[in-house]
Amino acid sequence: MKFTFSANWFFEFAGQRGAAEKPRSSRSTSAFGKTPALFPKTFAPIGAPTATSLTIIVAAVAAAFLVSSAATAVTWPLADGEDVVGEPIRDRLRNDQTLVDMARMHNIGHFEIRLANPGLDPWLPRPGAEVQIPQLHVLPDAPREGIVINLAERRLYYFASTWPDRDGPVVSTHPVGVGLVDRATPVTLTRITAKIDDPAWYPTPEVRAWYAREKNQILPAMVPAGPENPLGQHAMVLDGDGLLIHGTHRPDGVGMRVSQGCIRLYPEGIRNLIRQVPVGTPVRIISQYQKLGWRGGRLYLEVEPPEDHSPESITDELSASGPEHEGRDDRASEAPDNAPGAASGDVSREAGWQRLRTRIQAHADGRDGVEIDWQGARAVFDRADSVATVIATIVTGVTAAATTSDTSNAAEIE
Repeated sequence: MKFTFSANWFFEFAGQRGAAEKPRSSRSTSAFGKTPALFPKTFAPIGAPTATSLTIIVAAVAAAFLVSSAATAVTWPLADGEDVVGEPIRDRLRNDQTLVDMARMHNIGHFEIRLANPGLDPWLPRPGAEVQIPQLHVLPDAPREGIVINLAERRLYYFASTWPDRDGPVVSTHPVGVGLVDRATPVTLTRITAKIDDPAWYPTPEVRAWYAREKNQILPAMVPAGPENPLGQHAMVLDGDGLLIHGTHRPDGVGMRVSQGCIRLYPEGIRNLIRQVPVGTPVRIISQYQKLGWRGGRLYLEVEPPEDHSPESITDELSASGPEHEGRDDRASEAPDNAPGAASGDVSREAGWQRLRTRIQAHADGRDGVEIDWQGARAVFDRADSVATVIATIVTGVTAAATTSDTSNAAEIE
């Protein structure tokens, strides 16, 4: 068994952590109206994890551990002057493993894994089938501090100046579930105001009415902490309007539009994140459908699909969809200017491509020897599959290696 990685990245796994301190108290929340109402109890810090770096070739025992465990975080070093982190990975389905299982194992969302593997059914096992793991990310165009959530790609980035057992700044990244199209998570600048262990859920009257109408189910006024609580075991409260970053009891929905506006992570993801993020951390929620960034003399383009071409619009949503979750109100959604195909028609699409061309050229200006692959860039724009792809290189002399796509150097798990 072989496990090959580029030397500059690592996973953190649930089984490799230090023993967590048992919380001394818990808090409940009614953070699903306009403002959160928290019982005045103190949040108990959770023990910091210990991390394990995996480089180049890992022994068979470590590879077997990866196969059986979900990654709680994917953390990358932040290099000065570079805008891209991670590496593409190739893995294979094993036994009764599904594409959705593989996504969680690698801390990838439902949305991302389906876009990267359009030929695989997300729910049917296909032992031996090769899976592309889109673990290469162009960083959002936003200040690299605190938490940045890009709604368009359903991904959270936490920029930290320090990290346990790490030297220098890092970015820890997680897939997220976000609000339904008609209950969209707002684009906003906010901050973490509280961290809650074992939160209770107080569904709003609107949510309770939806349950009664759509599911013929009467919800209680309060759902206590436990395995059926939609908030999972941990939550972070954001300033204003009852917005939360929390776990879930339905992890298959992570990476999709399934919530009433709040932001959900895998259970192991929120458990990792809440240990690292202090109260007061800024949170920027943005929506960038097109991202450009340089790394190692290569310019990358990553394009997210417009809403009407996302996997959840092509097939039925998970049964977890609908106002089951956080009970947001008065959400509005507008198509951003950089959304490919945000407006219908060939003319508007061509206008979007021309705007992107201008941005690409601006990223190349001021650098000597840049060769732009315009045909390749157009293909990435049309494909809109959330896969970061090289579209330009800095060529000095005859350096054929500089034009090699990173996808040819993908890490592979066998």
